Amino acid sequence: MVRHNLITEILRRFYDLEASYEYIALSYAFLRSRPWPITALLKGETVLDVGSGPCVNGLSLAAMDRGRYVVCTDTSFSMLLTARARARSFKVVSDFVLADVRNLPLRSNSFNTIITIAVLHHIPPDEVHKALSELHRVLRARGLLLVTTWSPWQRIHLRRILLNALTLVFPPSVKMLREVLVPWRTKRLGRKLVLFRYYYLYSKEELERAIKDSGLIIISTGYYSPFRRRSSNVYFIATKKGP
Repeated sequence: MVRHNLITEILRRFYDLEASYEYIALSYAFLRSRPWPITALLKGETVLDVGSGPCVNGLSLAAMDRGRYVVCTDTSFSMLLTARARARSFKVVSDFVLADVRNLPLRSNSFNTIITIAVLHHIPPDEVHKALSELHRVLRARGLLLVTTWSPWQRIHLRRILLNALTLVFPPSVKMLREVLVPWRTKRLGRKLVLFRYYYLYSKEELERAIKDSGLIIISTGYYSPFRRRSSNVYFIATKKGP
């Protein structure tokens, strides 16, 4: 556990996730212009999109419910600027909040629907309980939460896990093998940049335990590929027990 915490801290300090997303905000928003179809299963008067990026999922979901209210949160200010620009084409009331999923500056029991698409895999395993506890706190009783993360069993991720096993200089734990750095190639002021983002590739079973430990009740879970057959994601739809 000591070695696992040490490597996690080194990776997070050297590769600043927020700084990476500040750099790639425009290219990310261009490439992530379609909402995930799975979000259409949900609805609600008040929608929270956590780790929203350009908030295409949250805005589209709120618009489907005939123009209710959506809050888009992200740790990247530039991402929120792209979300605000995108919101002009939606007839919904929207707010944009700079926030981390582990510490949401939002009232308890505030949202009927919460979505967090491809976010929790940026949170290391020793802190994911904080994130899920916050999601539980701001979700209303009998509301719905949608969580997705990358599946570690995609071919490209299995290669990264194998590379970890071959290159670590001391005996790795199972958890350390699934800590990876994923590159994003972009340009800045005419220069090519390669930015690395920290991921922990949760297994379905790990997330299931963590979600249940936070007090949420799982309604549905499985594997989901939104646009590409080879892009497999773990998903959970959960709810909060009513009074």
